[in-house]
Amino acid sequence: MKILILCKRIDLMLKNRLTFMKEAGIDVDCLSLYDYRFISGDETTFIEPESPLEFLEKRQRLRSLNRLWKRKKAVASLEAYDVVDLYKIGTNAAFLLSEVKNLAPRYVVTLDERHLTKSSLGIVNFLMNRVYKGAYRLLFETEIQKEIFTEAFGYEEKLTVIHYGIALFKEIEKLTDEELAGYAHAFDLAQTENIVYCDMSGSVKRQKSLLTALANFPKEELKRTTFILPMLFNDFETRQKIKAFLKGIDLDYLLLDGMLSPIQRAALFRLAHQTIVLSVTPPNDTLPSALFAKSRVYLYHIHDLDPIYRKKEIFIDDFKNFSLSAEETETSALMEDILKRNSEKTAEIFAPQNAIKVYLEALA
Repeated sequence: MKILILCKRIDLMLKNRLTFMKEAGIDVDCLSLYDYRFISGDETTFIEPESPLEFLEKRQRLRSLNRLWKRKKAVASLEAYDVVDLYKIGTNAAFLLSEVKNLAPRYVVTLDERHLTKSSLGIVNFLMNRVYKGAYRLLFETEIQKEIFTEAFGYEEKLTVIHYGIALFKEIEKLTDEELAGYAHAFDLAQTENIVYCDMSGSVKRQKSLLTALANFPKEELKRTTFILPMLFNDFETRQKIKAFLKGIDLDYLLLDGMLSPIQRAALFRLAHQTIVLSVTPPNDTLPSALFAKSRVYLYHIHDLDPIYRKKEIFIDDFKNFSLSAEETETSALMEDILKRNSEKTAEIFAPQNAIKVYLEALA
């Protein structure tokens, strides 16, 4: 099966998916409608579509007409495929349908957050319904997205959830105990003490709220605990606000605001005895990565957890049950078994090879 993915930009999840598919020997190409980058195998080229409407580029209100023309020309220049995935391109899909149908006998649509519910603009709903009606499958990243879309549009018979594969799983799995000890030393983390990984995503207010709650634990318990605070994906302003806030509370923490390699991130998940999650929205991979690494996970005021975790009977606790007492942080034989099962169940959903298998089944 030869697959073409049409996207606006190549986001992190799509980049990972392309990597997984190539590693599995799947014939897949990708065209970005933003910069006309065309990826085929290991080669990346740029399509340069010509447009008779180029003069409109200087007129802001008419610029979109020129871009639409160029996108149609770029898609039309490609060869035949078995299936096309319209990956989060929104209403662009409606204007490219004729070109897409000339390329492949069927197409699927990967939905983004903006098009899960109906728009206040009737024309947008008309265009998207036109796309949905002709689609072979409509693909979602979470069960919640699927539920929201179903309530708004229907099309139940076409809907499939494709959970994104987590690239970090490979790194987490291959770390040896000796390597892990080396990373613990490099990060100055004592493996004999309690290590808590805190997902520093979401708003500054939520991050401050979590840090305040942690600082209120008994001092004796805090003395034997180090909190990992990764701020790799936070903007500069957020980092500065959190750094200033930390000066006013008494916590032993490791704040990470520089670049980390995948193996370093994997080591941190493996080293953490407990993980506190602030966000479960893709592409945040904290929750599945922590579960796969057999860390005990707590959700901090989260109400949009993907139902797949419940369906798979994966044990995830609530922050109200979080404890730093020695009795709670020492892993019992029973808890070890639960965390092992968590890891196995999470792999069934998010391991790259499993995610790609479900994706291909949806396209077939």
